Amino acid sequence: MEGFGSLEATKAAMERMETKAKNAGLNGIHWNLVAWGNPILPVENAPKNIPELIKVLGFNSATSYVWIHHTELPETQTDYNWVRDRYFEHWEKAKSEYNVPYFPNVTMGWDPTPRCDSNSEWANVGYPFMNTIGNNTPENFRTALQMTKEKLLADPTGPRILNINCWNEWTEGSYLEPDTITGMKYLEAVKSVFK
Repeated sequence: MEGFGSLEATKAAMERMETKAKNAGLNGIHWNLVAWGNPILPVENAPKNIPELIKVLGFNSATSYVWIHHTELPETQTDYNWVRDRYFEHWEKAKSEYNVPYFPNVTMGWDPTPRCDSNSEWANVGYPFMNTIGNNTPENFRTALQMTKEKLLADPTGPRILNINCWNEWTEGSYLEPDTITGMKYLEAVKSVFK
């Protein structure tokens, strides 16, 4: 909305794109809102009323980019499973408040400390100097994927879509790409749950 200048200008741009899609022979556009509540970057401002934003702009669904947008990290290294459980609480809340299908997120991890100046003393003062997610083993990631899959399948009228953070956020400690420590284990976790 900042780029378009206002809520009204954003809605008008979305309507123009919808018209263009239909004129091109498509059914239209499925608008998915990547919703979040906890600002991470200094320039971020969380939306005040996400359900109202969804309604006014006509979003068809909502999702999340990363778990930490929906829960604090109270420990220097907050346990992965604890963060997962807080995110699942957010998921339930989003499903009941957003009035559109919610596509859950499974986060591999979070650690932006590679972006910190190594000459600076670390303190939890804001991105990238912030608490991290620890214990984000491939096995815990696999369990989170399995739990998410089971929760999605348990709702016969719900969506069958999820997203994973992230393929290559190396400097934020959230990546699926193979590395020298775990090899292919994060990708193998995805394969084992969704094969």
